[in-house]
Amino acid sequence: GDVDERILALNALAEVGDPNALVLFSTEFNDEHAPIAVRSAAASALASCGNAAILELNNALATEHSSLKTSVAAALGKIGDASLPAVMDSLAKLDSEEGALIALNQLPAWKEAGRLREYVKRRVESSLRFEDMRLAIHHLENERIQLLADSLQSRARHDGIFALKALSLLNDRETISIAIENLN
Repeated sequence: GDVDERILALNALAEVGDPNALVLFSTEFNDEHAPIAVRSAAASALASCGNAAILELNNALATEHSSLKTSVAAALGKIGDASLPAVMDSLAKLDSEEGALIALNQLPAWKEAGRLREYVKRRVESSLRFEDMRLAIHHLENERIQLLADSLQSRARHDGIFALKALSLLNDRETISIAIENLN
């Protein structure tokens, strides 16, 4: 069917809660030629399969498409506490780090406060290291060096923002979101 029909079918099957639908949901979710809306609906439907879908959804946190990443994070959030350890493991991987932070916003991240604090510490140290490297070379007039300095500054800012996002899971989200906006 067309996109709307496929989405309606996925939503209806998810509401029924048929565990045998996992294969169909997975097929639709992994179909790289399917529209993102269909794949997002399939991610949401996968949440109805519970723990059986955690591995597949967690692996998809590394997707580059932002709306699909958001749908995957929401699906993991719907599954709840059972997905928390897998999402925390994804936080340590560069390709799925952003998706993991989005998913942790919808999970009881405070239950992993120790691991989150360690992550924040690593991100802050990384940010400072990149900024120190930038400061060591930024005064040089070579165009190539300036490009490198700009890249180092971008990475330092990226790590700082991710550290703040993780910290906001444990503290005052509103205040920290203002700090993130200021960094951006």
